[in-house]
Amino acid sequence: LAAPYAMILDPLIKRGYFSQCEDVSVEVTKMLLSHPSVKHVHITGSFGTAKAVEDILQKANPAFSSAKVQSMVTSELGCATPQIIDNGDFTELELVHVARMIVAGKKANCGSNCLSPQVVVLAKHWKQKDLFREKLMEELKRQPTTPCYYPGSVEKNRSLVDACKQFGSKCTKIEAPSVSEDTKVSEDDQVVVIECGTPGEEGFNAQPLLVEAFGPTLSIIELQSEDENEMYLANVVVQYLNDKGNIFGSLSCSVYTPKSKGSYDREALQKVLSTLNYGTVAINQMNLFGYTSALRGGIWGGHSFETLGQSGNGNIG
Repeated sequence: LAAPYAMILDPLIKRGYFSQCEDVSVEVTKMLLSHPSVKHVHITGSFGTAKAVEDILQKANPAFSSAKVQSMVTSELGCATPQIIDNGDFTELELVHVARMIVAGKKANCGSNCLSPQVVVLAKHWKQKDLFREKLMEELKRQPTTPCYYPGSVEKNRSLVDACKQFGSKCTKIEAPSVSEDTKVSEDDQVVVIECGTPGEEGFNAQPLLVEAFGPTLSIIELQSEDENEMYLANVVVQYLNDKGNIFGSLSCSVYTPKSKGSYDREALQKVLSTLNYGTVAINQMNLFGYTSALRGGIWGGHSFETLGQSGNGNIG
């Protein structure tokens, strides 16, 4: 993208406000970050990469405190993005809509982006959970697969799936056609659905929730819910997801709720939206639209209450 950016930002380049260099090697990047003229760095990438940048800045500026170095870095990082399904009565059309939104988000760039759906959150006693699984599997087979282009994505997800199999989790690879006749996809590009179980019960596998997969894995967990009531989201889902010991990151999520439970502005749902600690909360849509809102007056970034910095520091937009 260097050439297009050079064309688009040519007025700023000519005035000396902007310059760019291509990613040549790790060593060159370290030299660039260590230059004394560097006062601030913004990074889009992984949590590990952001920490590596901070370490380089600290070594280049040994007199700076760790707090000072952290203030020099803003970042937009990743998330084990949850897709939350309310426990009401969905019509068949609503269930298909939910499945299509989740799968479309998952298959975009083969899951190699910071807002890719990663964890489907269901209520254990939701009477439509099996029907929803059927719709989800149908969509995974119907929607075409794109190849994993991102370096290391295939290896990382293969390792995650292998670990889950060893743990005893059910892992199902869903075969689907390629996006085009000219595009080859391998088995490693196909989405693998991992059944994680229920937290607190024997056999529960939390591993797929604690890392950003950045590839074609989609995990399903079932949270304990005694009955179908308005407080399931607030009392069960919010409490579980806001604890970052349970799931990685706070960048974005989606909440899918049926028309049968009332309008979107109902008091119980608004309580959930105001207490769910994610930078973007989409309702009945892909969380992708939170990112695009940054171009129209919104912001994009991790939630300010998430102090671990798993999804970054600061925001864009």
